[in-house]
Amino acid sequence: MARRGPKSHWWRTRLLAIAIVSVWAVVTLALPFFNSISNGTGPGGVGIYVFMAEGVLVLMLALVFWFARRQQAIDREFAMAEED
Repeated sequence: MARRGPKSHWWRTRLLAIAIVSVWAVVTLALPFFNSISNGTGPGGVGIYVFMAEGVLVLMLALVFWFARRQQAIDREFAMAEED
């Protein structure tokens, strides 16, 4: 059952895409920048490096699955979902 028209669907999809790109930018651009400033020194220096090296990959994978799940929910809400 569709709630509103296609414009509402694309508006929600656009907001979701902006949110995903924003999180991606912070995780892949801002965090490494601040880690390079500290050069791994200070509290959690080595831990931050390990997080940046391996944790970000897991975070990006989780972000992709979260995006797909949210997009599918938006598509179902507006009756634009593909049948399984």
